[in-house]
Amino acid sequence: MGMITLSSKFYSIIASKITKVSVAVLTFLAPVGFVFILIGFAIVLDTFAGRWAAKKIALRNGNDVRLTVTSKKTREGLVSKMITYQLAILSLYVIDYFVINKLISYYFPTFPIQYITTIFVGIILVWIEWDSIDEKYYLVTGKRINDLIKKRFKKSKTMIKGLAQFKEEMTEKINNDEK
Repeated sequence: MGMITLSSKFYSIIASKITKVSVAVLTFLAPVGFVFILIGFAIVLDTFAGRWAAKKIALRNGNDVRLTVTSKKTREGLVSKMITYQLAILSLYVIDYFVINKLISYYFPTFPIQYITTIFVGIILVWIEWDSIDEKYYLVTGKRINDLIKKRFKKSKTMIKGLAQFKEEMTEKINNDEK
């Protein structure tokens, strides 16, 4: 019975230490946690888009989809990209935290953005993933997602202008009817 109590105390102490270290690390990373999450989400989306495009292209070319699109390829691509991008962001964040933020706050005390390098590089990495998704969509459909979004915005803009014009006409009509 003494041995079980000793080992459970040991594991309890280890679990407590791991919890404390984990909380400390997460607290340290909290200011840019959204960057990590956004990049991870973009990588996962790009991975799904890559699988989708590979399946469609394999079917179009008459290749066996099971040989073209494998979970091993997906896993290797996803894991290597996730580790590389997240380590890059982590490294930049540490540099930002200990060096760049201090320099910026010294020379520009009212500068409104903290961890600017981390955020800027994070935006670039998300843009790279978005461009990759757009490219894969183009390979399958012959259309660009960016172009489709621009068309939707133009249609929305036209609709909003039409609604504004309708509102003006109705306001004028109401005002004229009141006179």
